[in-house]
Amino acid sequence: MNKTDLQELCRQKGLTLTDIANRMGTSPGELLAGIGNPGNPALQQEIAAALRLSAPAVQLPAYRRYDELRQTVRAFVSGAIAGGKQASIMGKVEDHTVFSLIFSPGKECFFLSLCHKQGETRCFCYDKYEYCGWPQPADEAPWDAAAIATEIINDLEG
Repeated sequence: MNKTDLQELCRQKGLTLTDIANRMGTSPGELLAGIGNPGNPALQQEIAAALRLSAPAVQLPAYRRYDELRQTVRAFVSGAIAGGKQASIMGKVEDHTVFSLIFSPGKECFFLSLCHKQGETRCFCYDKYEYCGWPQPADEAPWDAAAIATEIINDLEG
């Protein structure tokens, strides 16, 4: 690993060289000096360990009330379509189902993944061409945000 590789890994993880050095109990100068020595596998292992320190557990929003879930999904669908950029949300429904909802503008689809407490998983794809205002040409047809949000909500509430 060279300095450029380490800087890129730090950037990807949102860390600085100082953060990594602190985790290793050394200074940034000593870390950089050691990187130039390819004959030091112990240092490479220490760097790898410092980069892989786990972050605190992520707390997913829990939706115990379906009206809150419906409002969140409708707002996400409308905002994702209007924004035209990749977007995602995650959450738990009644503490027994984890969901991930992703908007992919390049594929013109929403993707919903459900993981149920019993281990069952289900995935759904909501394609623009199923939920758009026709008879315009397909590339000009607007999304029907209300229809797609309703379908996603129905699948979430299953």
